[in-house]
Amino acid sequence: MAKKKIEKKVETPSASVSKIKLFFSSEITHFITGLFLFVFDILLIVSYLSFFFTGAADQSKIDNNSFYQLMSISNGIENWAGSIGAFLSDLFMNKSFGVSSVFIYYFIGALALRLMKAKQSNLYKHFAVSVAGLIWGSLFFGFFFVDNLNSQFLYLGGFHGYYMSQLLQANVGWIGGCLLIASSFLMVMILINADTIPFLRKLFSFSFFSKKEAPAPDALAADAVEETLSVAVAEDLEKDEDVNPAIEPKLIDPEPKIIDNNDWISQGEDDDFVMPAPED
Repeated sequence: MAKKKIEKKVETPSASVSKIKLFFSSEITHFITGLFLFVFDILLIVSYLSFFFTGAADQSKIDNNSFYQLMSISNGIENWAGSIGAFLSDLFMNKSFGVSSVFIYYFIGALALRLMKAKQSNLYKHFAVSVAGLIWGSLFFGFFFVDNLNSQFLYLGGFHGYYMSQLLQANVGWIGGCLLIASSFLMVMILINADTIPFLRKLFSFSFFSKKEAPAPDALAADAVEETLSVAVAEDLEKDEDVNPAIEPKLIDPEPKIIDNNDWISQGEDDDFVMPAPED
């Protein structure tokens, strides 16, 4: 008896690629990924807030131990998000961009909601706002609030802000650094919101210092002509009332009147006819 040949289907590379694309474009994959990012973002925010209260106590433990040593049970970490939260908060706060790292959490949250289709938003705009706020905020806090890297546990501008501020002061000085930070802030605001341009035009024109402008001569002449016409019309109306006074209505006696000469007249005016009184 002849054996049937079993044909094995060999998947082509194009079929494998299409399956991978289908997996990553699946709504279930998007939702699960978004949910994971959302939970991770909440953990980052909790560790970020806890760093302001427990960062000083955890600083020596983070500096003197590796990440694997921090994962031990008796690590003594006080951060509300545990050893992972202490490590990540120190990474973002001190070794990166300082307090402006909150923009990283902002973008992760926006991305998570978009993947879960909980909120439709423009990711490009969120990304631009996050990058601008991250870099400018780190530079601002590093320039004005960080003197050195050994006097405090919290570097508001992070290492990035500190070294960028040192570079600015070495090249353009403190005043030049202030001017660059202020001008970069205005440029960021213009890119985010175009309504900033009319406000800046009004600000730079110093219109709030100028006195109230006097009305133009043409406007004054137009007001005078309008007032003259209104007075003339009022006078004409008064003249018409004098020429044609209102006629007061006369009341008519509903009963006939008897005059002295025993003649009976009817109701009416002088032109009414007169009838003699009836004979007995």
